[in-house]
Parts: sequence; structure tokens; C-alpha cells
Amino acid sequence: MRHVIGHLFRPMLYTSLTTIAGFASLAMTPIPPVQVFGLHVAFGVVVAWLLSMTLIPAYIMLAVPEKRL
Repeated sequence: MRHVIGHLFRPMLYTSLTTIAGFASLAMTPIPPVQVFGLHVAFGVVVAWLLSMTLIPAYIMLAVPEKRL
């Protein structure tokens, strides 16, 4: 699991950061519903990335026996 996380950390981080920047840039538009949408999606991507880096690997380590990893 450590190898997988170490191998995928940087690509997942950069992908999430560019997605966050893209949706957060919608906050600059003059249309309030688009601003709110962009900020909510950007926040959702942050939460998804944090869960992907912490909770999901922890759950897999607890749920799957050591031999099967």
C-alpha cells in the first residue's frame, strides 16, 4: 500500500490541484450561481483528494488481510 500511495501521490495531487484551480476560477464570473457552483465543486475535489489519501487506504488496510495485498 505504501508503494502504491508513494507512486500515485504526485500525479493525484497535480490532477486535483489543476481541477481545483479550474473550478475555483469560476468564482471570478459575474454570475452568482456559477460562482457558487465553482466553489462547491472545488471544495468537493479537496475533500475527495483528502479522503483518497487518508481514509480509503486506511480502510483497505483494515478490510483486506495482509496476504492479499
